[in-house]
Amino acid sequence: MTTKTQQPNAQQSEVNEEILRLAKHIPSDSTIFIMRCTFLFIICVVATLLLSWDVHAADPFAPAKSEIVDTVGTGSTAQFAILV
Repeated sequence: MTTKTQQPNAQQSEVNEEILRLAKHIPSDSTIFIMRCTFLFIICVVATLLLSWDVHAADPFAPAKSEIVDTVGTGSTAQFAILV
C-alpha cells in the first residue's frame, strides 16, 4: 500500500496565496473589541442627545418669585436667601 503525496496544483497555490494576502487585512480580536466599544459609546451618546432633545426645564418657583420680590423688595439679602 503506497500513499501519494499530493502536490497542490498552480490554481490551488494561487488561491492559498490570495487567502494569505487577505488574512493580513483582518483586524485582531483586540481591535474588534475596541471598535465594538467605540460603536456602543457613540450609540449611547447619540441616544442620550436624541432623548434629551425636547426636554425643557420648567421653573416650579416662577410664580412665587414675583410674590417674594413684592414682599421683601428687589436686591435685598432676604430675597436672595429665599430664592436660593
